[in-house]
Amino acid sequence: MPGGDCDDGDASVHPGATEAVADEVDSDCDGIELCWADRDADGFVGSEKIESIDEDCHDGDEVPADATFGDCDDQELCFADADGDGHTLGQVASEDLDCEDAGEASEASWDEDCDDNDDSVHPGAEEGVADQLDSDCDGGELCFQDGDADGHGTGWTVPSGNLDCNDLYELDSTAPMDDCDDGDDDVFPGADEVPGDGIDQDCDGSDPAPPPETDDEEPSTCGVPLSASPLLALLGVVALGRRRRRTSG
Repeated sequence: MPGGDCDDGDASVHPGATEAVADEVDSDCDGIELCWADRDADGFVGSEKIESIDEDCHDGDEVPADATFGDCDDQELCFADADGDGHTLGQVASEDLDCEDAGEASEASWDEDCDDNDDSVHPGAEEGVADQLDSDCDGGELCFQDGDADGHGTGWTVPSGNLDCNDLYELDSTAPMDDCDDGDDDVFPGADEVPGDGIDQDCDGSDPAPPPETDDEEPSTCGVPLSASPLLALLGVVALGRRRRRTSG
C-alpha cells in the first residue's frame, strides 16, 4: 500500500494529486499550499502563483478579526453586523482591534446574513407567511396553500422557491382562508350548491334537502283517475237503462 496520504477521508487528496490554487487544501500532501501572488498587496492578482507554508493564503494581507493591524493601516477588519442580530454579511473596517463596536462582530459565519439591515432577518429566524420576505435566509418563502387551485385557502402553508406566492397551489396574504375542502375545486364559498348530494359546495355548513317529487297524474278515487269519472258515469247510466228494460219486459 502506498504511504504518505495526508487525508485518508478525501479520495482527491494524496501525493501526486493536482494542487488546486487557494482552496485551503494541501491536495498533493507536500505540506505547501498554492496561492495567487499579490506582490504589491493591492488586493488584485494576476496569473502568477506562489507557494505558501500554510493553507490560508492570507500572509501579508489583512485577516478579519485577528486583533492585528496586519496591513499597517491602523484599522482592523471586522465582520460586519449592521443590524446587530449576531449574523454577519461581509466585512467592515474598525478603528480599534476588538471588533465589538456597533455594526462589528469578531466571530461569525461568512456571508450568513441575507439582509444585514433588518435584525428580524437571519438564519434561524421565524419565517413569516406570504410577507414576500425571506426571514430565515433559506432562499424561499412560506405561502398559503391552495391544494385545489380554486383561489381559496384553509390557512395551511406550503414552501415556495420564490417570494411572490403566485405560483400554482400557492396563495398570497390577500387570498381568503375560507375553503372547507381544499381537495375539491368545486367546493368553496360562493360555489353553486347541489341540493341533497351530501356535499356542502358553498361551505355554509349545510347541504339543503332536494325539492319534493311532483306527481303529474290527477288525483284518483279508488285507484281510478278523476279524468275517467265522466266515462264511468255514462257507462253506469247505459247499464242501468238496460237493467230497467229487462225488468219491464
